[in-house]
Amino acid sequence: MSFKTTWETNGILWEFEGIVPFSDLRKVNVQFYEDPRSDHAYYQIFDGRNIARLLLTDSELTELAVLDVGASISLPDLKIAMVITDKNVIALAQKFIDIVLQLNSNWDFKFFADIKEARSWIAANN
Repeated sequence: MSFKTTWETNGILWEFEGIVPFSDLRKVNVQFYEDPRSDHAYYQIFDGRNIARLLLTDSELTELAVLDVGASISLPDLKIAMVITDKNVIALAQKFIDIVLQLNSNWDFKFFADIKEARSWIAANN
């Protein structure tokens, strides 16, 4: 398992490390949406600073985006803080965001270099 999940009062923090396969990304999404706490969440923090590599195809990336767009119907105001420093991981995350936004999600995405900045952005926007 390449991730740790921490539920917080109003959201969730995922911390990823090493080589992260599609199956782990899908697993965290499904776990979030199936948990009743997600009904009241207003943010997700994706901490990918320790990711060595993401293993997913374009079709898998699209599958994740479609899953999130479906969820955005019931969670229209979710803030997604992407804490990522690796340029390759940022590029894949941006590709994911582009797909989600093209499919008309209202979610707000932003990249950060550290958790403190991400938390400040979340606090200032709620």
